[in-house]
Amino acid sequence: MSDDKKTRKAKGEGSLYFDKTRNHWRASITLPDGKRKDFCSKSKVKALAKRNNYMCNHKEELEISKKTIVECCEEYIEFFFSQGKFQENTYRTHLETLKRLEKSNLKDLSASVVSVFDINNFIANEVKAGKSKSIIYKDRLMLKWGFKYALEFGYATKNPMKSIFLNKNLSEAKDEHVEALTTKEQAKFLSCVEQQKQYYQPFADIWLFALLTGLRVGEICALKITDIDLNNKKIYINKTITRDYLGILKLGDTTKTKKGTRTIEVSGITEDFIKNLINKKNTNTNFLFSNEDGNFIRPSEVTRKLRDFNNKNHIATKLTSHMLRHTFATRLIEQGLPAKAVQHLLGHSSIDITLDTYTSFFEEQKRKYTEEINNYWEKAIKTN
Repeated sequence: MSDDKKTRKAKGEGSLYFDKTRNHWRASITLPDGKRKDFCSKSKVKALAKRNNYMCNHKEELEISKKTIVECCEEYIEFFFSQGKFQENTYRTHLETLKRLEKSNLKDLSASVVSVFDINNFIANEVKAGKSKSIIYKDRLMLKWGFKYALEFGYATKNPMKSIFLNKNLSEAKDEHVEALTTKEQAKFLSCVEQQKQYYQPFADIWLFALLTGLRVGEICALKITDIDLNNKKIYINKTITRDYLGILKLGDTTKTKKGTRTIEVSGITEDFIKNLINKKNTNTNFLFSNEDGNFIRPSEVTRKLRDFNNKNHIATKLTSHMLRHTFATRLIEQGLPAKAVQHLLGHSSIDITLDTYTSFFEEQKRKYTEEINNYWEKAIKTN
């Protein structure tokens, strides 16, 4: 048997597999009455051709022309959400993506007629509108899922997303520039916090905690005293503040990503800072940081207070809680910490995210180490 026949389902081709018992390829579609119709052949190409010819000749019967690509995207995420494949906050993000698609040139196009030109036009419009690479990537991913669903259930016979290359189409899209405090801005920030922290509590402690640990503000606000093991000098990050699919804020059961669930070690000034926090903690709550009711603090409130603090003290052009996380990471990279270690501390889902986010900083370190090794060899050669 050829290697090609070992693949049960060809990527992006819907319901297609090799039937080992009958020794032939089987392509399928779902009919309006819910039944499946199979098209078989010894040849994979011929099985697909039979299915596609049938679909082209029975468009009205199959209602292929009526199912839009946006509807396919919606049905896809609704199905996977119902199966528990998406967290509520992720589901809510996907709904926001759907809203963008519903306002685009693709909104009324059936999945069977959308072309590469239509999708390139959609991406070009988003670039022209100033959408970030991150937003456009999410929209493109949603379309990829939508066509996968359309092919699976027979609403389309081709997948135009196969011809869409992300980097090529986003060459003019704006980058999401990583902003971190310079060492001078950082020094001013620490000085101002020390002088004014009594007026900004408990927010000032949260800002310092973010700078010392690099945790996301949602992770910090979700931290409980039971997540901290000072005997073993560890903090267990296992949840975050999130929103349900209705947009209501809640304490989540997990972190933002699988890699976000992690254990970080603390020592020195960070350990002393945490000990001080616990010693002065209100005993009516288990949250490390809490409001007067003993409940968690809203992450948006942390950022709003930080913005007010910056407006008063003019530390940087703008200052957000996420910038404190970026500042933490930047100082690590400047000290020569390997990218893999930075990834773990930040809880990035992949090393690529770490490298892409902090490309310029890693490049600067590479230049620095290159100069150092060149200086070393120059001295070594001159000595001999």
